[in-house]
Amino acid sequence: MNNTIRDYVANHFEEALQSGCITVCYEPVLRALTNKICSFEALARWHDPERGEILPRDFIPVLEEINKIHLLDHFIAKTAIQALHTRQQQDLPIVPVVINLSRRDFCLSALLRHPEHQRAHRQNRQRPRLASLQSRDGPDREMRLRAG
Repeated sequence: MNNTIRDYVANHFEEALQSGCITVCYEPVLRALTNKICSFEALARWHDPERGEILPRDFIPVLEEINKIHLLDHFIAKTAIQALHTRQQQDLPIVPVVINLSRRDFCLSALLRHPEHQRAHRQNRQRPRLASLQSRDGPDREMRLRAG
């Protein structure tokens, strides 16, 4: 990665997060045997007004390097949980959501201990297994969020 994009990400990430340039999109995960959607994966997308699309492969390593990845993980988890809650309130079909975390956030479980997420789960009364956390390093490190 060139220093220009690295510096841009490092200097503009928090502003992009606050201004809505970073969004969560939901990519369907299909069950191989049935070819039907079994879950969605919550993914970050950065739509920058100056640079256009900034790819996750460009911004995630920078955020990990500058110790700001937890801000992205928090944003994605909060947004996905709110979306599930909204669908639940509107009696719309619910499909589980996989939330990828940085290895550090996953291992430390800091995100799960964050008071705002614990409160959101209690308030939203999420059904078990509606959201699962997975390390960006692979599905072998997976943890389910359960209603509490």
